[in-house]
Amino acid sequence: MGRAGGPGPRVTGPPAPGIATVNTAEARSAKPFLVKSIIDIAVADIVFREDLYPRLEHERSAATVESYVDQGIEVLPPIEINRKRELIDGWHRWMAHRKLEAPTIKAIVTSTSSDMEVLKEIANSGSSFLVAVRIDAVGRVRALNDIPVPRRYADLFTEIPEHRFRFDTSSSEIRARGRAVGNS
Repeated sequence: MGRAGGPGPRVTGPPAPGIATVNTAEARSAKPFLVKSIIDIAVADIVFREDLYPRLEHERSAATVESYVDQGIEVLPPIEINRKRELIDGWHRWMAHRKLEAPTIKAIVTSTSSDMEVLKEIANSGSSFLVAVRIDAVGRVRALNDIPVPRRYADLFTEIPEHRFRFDTSSSEIRARGRAVGNS
């Protein structure tokens, strides 16, 4: 049943653990703001954006990729990409496929009717965003005011000020603390 009690999109059985697909013909008639489907896509067609993955620790990442290669890529869940083929989730799985020179990879494609529809749905649900600063690919600090947010949805976003979670300590101060601890 849809939200208004009428028929909604039919969810079909899981093609992979924890994944369901929506019959897109029925989904279009129900006017969803978010549609997910599973496809096979060429590994080389996946677009990786470093600004979406600044958290990667290369040593741990290499070990994770190796473990995926060892267990076999055929048992891994699909990666997630958006309609622009940009990787949203599954970097390690994607790298394992690349390492094994697999021609294709299963991917969940998350499509939205438009960014405005998504923001409208988030606003209607009573949800909001907490936005912390982050360092972009070239080392610049980016904050909420660096994100182009439509004025009518600006109240959905609350910035966590940098001073609330960033504590800079000079190397001199760290050495002084170490000497104080060593003398006690």
